[in-house]
Amino acid sequence: MLKVFGLLSLSLVVLGGVVVVIVALRSRSRGDLPAPIIEPRYAMDVAAQVQRSRTRMTLALVLFVAIGFVATLDPIGLQPRSWLGLGNALGLAVAAIVAGLVLAVSPIVSWPRGEGVRTADLVPRSGGSFGPRWGFALPLASAGILIAFLLVTGVTSTRDDLGLYRAFTIEVVGGSSTASPYPGWYYGTPVIFATVVLAAVVLLVLNRVAAAPRPTNPDLYVVDDALRRSVTRFIMLLSSSALLAYFGGVAAIAGNATSNTATQWTESPDWQVSSEGVALAGDYLPVHLQPTYAIGVVEGIVGIALVALAIVLLVFAAATSALRWGSVVAEPETVDA
Repeated sequence: MLKVFGLLSLSLVVLGGVVVVIVALRSRSRGDLPAPIIEPRYAMDVAAQVQRSRTRMTLALVLFVAIGFVATLDPIGLQPRSWLGLGNALGLAVAAIVAGLVLAVSPIVSWPRGEGVRTADLVPRSGGSFGPRWGFALPLASAGILIAFLLVTGVTSTRDDLGLYRAFTIEVVGGSSTASPYPGWYYGTPVIFATVVLAAVVLLVLNRVAAAPRPTNPDLYVVDDALRRSVTRFIMLLSSSALLAYFGGVAAIAGNATSNTATQWTESPDWQVSSEGVALAGDYLPVHLQPTYAIGVVEGIVGIALVALAIVLLVFAAATSALRWGSVVAEPETVDA
């Protein structure tokens, strides 16, 4: 039964890696958002709006990086040792939640009121109105696979010396082998809860972006749409980066514990020559129990790969926050005499 759960956890990690690679490559192929074309008379209003939106996304990005770094790595030792690394496991999730809430407070800056006839959209807008399908599939798939993986590691976890479910144990000849830390219920339950909260915050941001008032002047709709797409793309990339980063960390830790429990050391007789002559001694050689050891190694490798992809998505999010598409001022029409 333990082997079945081990193969299931391995398949979930590999599946997560495959999904992320496919979607990330597709997102990269999209390139930068097209530059909206505006009339010269709107240039100042658009420039101010772009700058304000850029400032909000930059603030969210800085908070994410700062909180994630401090909480995950804890360079100054703020977290009590009694937490046993729980704060480190939750660091990126908390950072992404804070960044999402910053955007949810004011996702789109209000446009100045225009003069003349006002218009309104007849088509209702929803949270999925301003983003491609891959953008919504990536965090949803990552969160779902992560939760399933944590449920599997929770079921396969055992109690450590403190009575906490943060160890992994397998039966070996003459007894058992245990390794810790392992993402059992002690870590898995809070991480699952944080993942659900993060998903709720992302949905809140998407709905706030969609529901924000339109500019009263329809000539500004093209810029308004571009800004909404940028904020949507940013929050999806940022949340996906956070999910993949701690998914990769969890997978790597689980793989390390799994491979350690499946590594047994045995003494092999060997003749050794020294100044005192030739004597029979022994060398300690590792013996790997399969397939448990292989499952642990693959989990660790895929976990590191997921962290690397999370860094790539974070770079994409930073590029999106810069709003490099800017805007193009339309040339005034000329009339031949």
